Amino acid sequence: CYKAAGEFAQRLLDLVPVPAIADKARKMITICDRQSRDALPIDYDARNPFVICAASHTPIHKGEAAVNCSYCQASYKPEFKDELCRVCSIAQIGAQATGLRSMASAD
Repeated sequence: CYKAAGEFAQRLLDLVPVPAIADKARKMITICDRQSRDALPIDYDARNPFVICAASHTPIHKGEAAVNCSYCQASYKPEFKDELCRVCSIAQIGAQATGLRSMASAD
C-alpha cells in the first residue's frame, strides 16, 4: 500500500512534526514514490472526508447515507439500522431519542 502510505506521510509533514519524525516521513515518501501503487485495493480517498462504520469498519464517505446510535452517536451504514449499538451496547442504531434529561425535584 505504497500510494496510501505516501499520502499519510505527506499529511504528517503538513503538520510540521519534530525533525526526527519529519526525516522518517520524507524517507517514506521517497520509497513510496518509487512504488506508486497499492498492492492491495483499499477504499480510501485522501480528498474525501469520511467516518468509519462501527460495525463493518469501512468508510462512510461524505454524502453517503448513514445512521447513528441515539446514545453515543457512533456512525453506521444503513444496513445496521435497528440493531444494538456495538460501541455502547445501550441503544438501538437509528432510533429517535431526545437524549439524557435530568429533572430537578421541586422539594
